Amino acid sequence: MKKKFIITLLITFVCVFSTQAQVKKPTLMVIPADNWCVKNGYMDTFNDQGTIVKVPNYKRALQNSSECYNVITKINTLMSDRSFPLKDLSAVTKSMETKDILLQLRTKAGLSQDELAERMFVTRQAVSRWERGDTIPNTETLKRLSKLFDVSINTLLGSPRELICQCCGMPLADDSISREKDGFLNEDYCKWCYADGVHLYSDMEDLIEVCVKNMPKDTYTEEEVRAYLRQLLPQLEYWKRAGEK
Repeated sequence: MKKKFIITLLITFVCVFSTQAQVKKPTLMVIPADNWCVKNGYMDTFNDQGTIVKVPNYKRALQNSSECYNVITKINTLMSDRSFPLKDLSAVTKSMETKDILLQLRTKAGLSQDELAERMFVTRQAVSRWERGDTIPNTETLKRLSKLFDVSINTLLGSPRELICQCCGMPLADDSISREKDGFLNEDYCKWCYADGVHLYSDMEDLIEVCVKNMPKDTYTEEEVRAYLRQLLPQLEYWKRAGEK
């Protein structure tokens, strides 16, 4: 049985020009139906001060379900062919605002605004302003929030940058980012190249051999991987600095 999807209208309005009314086509965004998200495990559950809240995790659905992605792409193509303006769900999920992210992380952690304010050494009103989007936490507060929620500052800011390890070139997710001795995340390196304030590789060839050993063998040959890494690594900041010494 095919899974059902729904089309959500984001903007609907009527424009009047002179004496002739014209209906302007609404901007559409195609999203998975809530019942599909429930059935396939793409719902997040939060306890917001005693109230259980369930919301669809569209970002995870797009990342993990090729069927979801393909169906939405096909519907977008059909709507585009009919001259409907579209809003791309993939782009929206990638550009979540800090206010939405902070609210989601706070409720997921089961913290009230007062409790988060106490941990961040700010007032409850400051937390409220963050979650309304009136202000953004300063750099030091972002660092404390990053440590508390175990996510990168990049994630807190809506992932404006694509993070890669500046030692091995691996794309970085929150669970693979390295840490300093004080527990704060270091968004320049993965946890396999840098840990507790210490760089784990000083020789590029040693790192290359480790990478070759752990690369899937069914895609590229070992020599192809070595050749690629010998071209990539010298462009990364860690090895650039090592070459300047």
